[in-house]
Amino acid sequence: MRGRRTHDRGDLPALPAPQLPPSTPGQPAPLPLDPPLESRVTVALLSALAADAASRAWELATGLADGGLAVETEVDLARRAAGMLGNAELPALAKRMSLPPKTLVRWAIGWREAGAGGVHVVRDEWQPNPLLLEPARLAMTEWGGAARAQRNRVTCGDVQLRLGRDGRWYRLLKSPAGWDVDGPAADDPTDLIDND
Repeated sequence: MRGRRTHDRGDLPALPAPQLPPSTPGQPAPLPLDPPLESRVTVALLSALAADAASRAWELATGLADGGLAVETEVDLARRAAGMLGNAELPALAKRMSLPPKTLVRWAIGWREAGAGGVHVVRDEWQPNPLLLEPARLAMTEWGGAARAQRNRVTCGDVQLRLGRDGRWYRLLKSPAGWDVDGPAADDPTDLIDND
C-alpha cells in the first residue's frame, strides 16, 4: 500500500527480560473487613487460603513443583493440612471436611514425609502378590525378630513397612493415632530398616 511505512524487524525495540519470581512466596495482605458472620468463614481461614495460593503460584513460577495441581482432592487436603500441623486450625479444617482430626493429622504427616505416595500408603490397604512382600519380611525378621506380612504391610513390633501401589516402600512407626509415615519412600525395603 502506498504511503504506509513498514518497519524492519531490526527497527523494533527488544522485548524486556522477564522478571524473575521472588526468592520466597509472598504473604497475603491483611483484610480490611471481616467476612460476614453468616458466611462461617474466618479471617484466619481466608488468610491461610491466600497464603496457600501464593505458595502454589510461587512453586509454579519457579518451576520447583507443580503447586499440588496434579493431585486428587484428598491428597491436596493432606498437603494443606501439613502446613497446619501443630496449629489449632487443623482440627477446624478436619471438622469442615467431615474427617476425624486424627485421620487428617496422619494424612498430613504422610504428605510432609513422603508426598502423595505417603498419603496413599496411609489411606489405602490392598493385596499385592505375597511374593512381593517376602524380601521385606525376611529383612524385618533378620532386623528385629518375627515379622508378619498381611495385605501390603510387613510389621515387626512398632515398625511397619508398607508397599505402595506405586511399587515403592514406606516406613511407618506406631503412634497413639495409628501408624505414621516416617520419612521418604525407597525402592528397596532394606533401605528403610535401621542397621544400628
